Amino acid sequence: MAAAPPTMATARATSSIGIFSSTLSENQIVAFIVAIFICFVFYIGFQEIATVLGLSSNVISNLGMDAHFKSMSRGVIDSRDVLYFISVASLFLFATIFKFKFRKL
Repeated sequence: MAAAPPTMATARATSSIGIFSSTLSENQIVAFIVAIFICFVFYIGFQEIATVLGLSSNVISNLGMDAHFKSMSRGVIDSRDVLYFISVASLFLFATIFKFKFRKL
């Protein structure tokens, strides 16, 4: 049962990324590939960037979903992790709304 909150939080964030990527292209396959790429960057990319750069600071690795998912999957629901997933989901949903408002018809 402890895995449900982090899984749902990750699902919300990745769903909002998918919705945003579908506004970027008319082609569904291209939108899917863009969504997979953005999700990959948010889930694994920031951690790998921090590793490649050799930074001991957790600033860059904490931008990724993996650090927050691991923290929540241990059963510790921290407000920073919840706020992170809410922020990512809100960011991409607002970007979707912005894209729809200023789309050329």
